Amino acid sequence: MTTYKVKVKWGKETYPDVELDTSEAPEVFRAQVFALTGVQTSKQKLLLKGSTLKPDTWDGAKLKNGALVVVMGSRDEDAFQEPQQKPTFVEDMSDDQVNMMVSGWVVC
Repeated sequence: MTTYKVKVKWGKETYPDVELDTSEAPEVFRAQVFALTGVQTSKQKLLLKGSTLKPDTWDGAKLKNGALVVVMGSRDEDAFQEPQQKPTFVEDMSDDQVNMMVSGWVVC
């Protein structure tokens, strides 16, 4: 098969001249994208000229040198995490806690 030099774009980052070898499985290219972006291969969606690259085959991919591959997905550390401190609602506070909190408010 053929080797191409493509541009990989993820968010505001662009990685020029990334080697894409169609003689290897698409998982190898996805691993390259993971090394560049930190987005796990299972969370990647790779878009190329209006089509989605399939995870197991190069069929239907319109590849050429300089083509732009757009990566959709987020890193694990960028994903939503539980807050360190749970919010406390006024309804759940005792009268003393409410009075202490209200005394610190400044009315404009």
